[in-house]
Amino acid sequence: MTKRIPSLRLRNDFPSNPSRQRGDGDGDDSDSDKQRRRLRRRRVQKAAMDVSRRKKWVAWVAAITIFVVLMLVTPAIPQNEDYHDFADQRLLFLGIPNTLNVISNIPFFFVGVAGLILCHYKNYFRLNSQGELWSWTLFFAGVTAVAFGSSYYHLKPNDATLVWDRLPMTIAFTSIMAIFIIERVDERAGTKSLAPLVFAGALSIMFFDDLRPYAVIQFVPCIAIPVMAIVIPPMYTHSSYWLWAAGFYLLAKVEEAEDKPIYELTHQIVSGHTLKHLCAAMVPVFLALMLAKRTIEPERVSLFQQWKVKLVSVRESHRFNKDRNTVDYNYIAVSTTPEQ
Repeated sequence: MTKRIPSLRLRNDFPSNPSRQRGDGDGDDSDSDKQRRRLRRRRVQKAAMDVSRRKKWVAWVAAITIFVVLMLVTPAIPQNEDYHDFADQRLLFLGIPNTLNVISNIPFFFVGVAGLILCHYKNYFRLNSQGELWSWTLFFAGVTAVAFGSSYYHLKPNDATLVWDRLPMTIAFTSIMAIFIIERVDERAGTKSLAPLVFAGALSIMFFDDLRPYAVIQFVPCIAIPVMAIVIPPMYTHSSYWLWAAGFYLLAKVEEAEDKPIYELTHQIVSGHTLKHLCAAMVPVFLALMLAKRTIEPERVSLFQQWKVKLVSVRESHRFNKDRNTVDYNYIAVSTTPEQ
């Protein structure tokens, strides 16, 4: 026992952890360094958030400024009464006036209802945020409402019933813009922009004597969405479905403009406006297929970059094949040379 006591005293006099002997100064230094790094990281994150917030405000201000300037420098566009004079005004069956223009809206109902069910049934579309869920729900609700609003309008086409034709389409257009902002720009900004965009779209319908606000709401997405789909890296796969949807909508607008020529060209079987409804119904079909197939994009690469890579690979393969054919030709030429 007398021998163990000194050894214990030695261990207490010379502890194994030298930092304890020196005190807590170094520990305080390490904690202060961690705190400084934490504060520095918070400052950097706050600065990045401030820059992002500033960019969003600049984008909104620029958009509003462009809209105001367009409204000031362009003349008013009144609603033309000839718009209601469609080529096909036949009453074919069931006592339904403008029969084909009315019943050609039925596909909107089935596609819209299917989209609404799949949005909420066990999250079949794998939507990752509330903003996406609300936006896609509004989109498919607008598509469903198109079946009723457009049918009601075509039963008796006039300015009063035209409101119910355009209002559901406007809800769908503005919801799509919010979806694109969520997926391609910023999730929070896109979610917050959903209600203002839908409200602005509904407000544009109120201008009966001036179609400029409605034209902006309708045609800006037609230009912005394909450009954004090509240039901005996507969050999900199957991004090319956006271009298919945009292509069918463009075709629908051409058929709408050529309503009477198409009716004459088909020997008064079907009009351009009826075909417009059928082509426009393909837009939510392609978007629903995209939602069902897509997954999270592991490497966010824009379609433009993908096309560049494919173009380079095609050029390289073409050059390789050309060089190989040249080598084969030279080999044949050498092998067929007679020996001297």
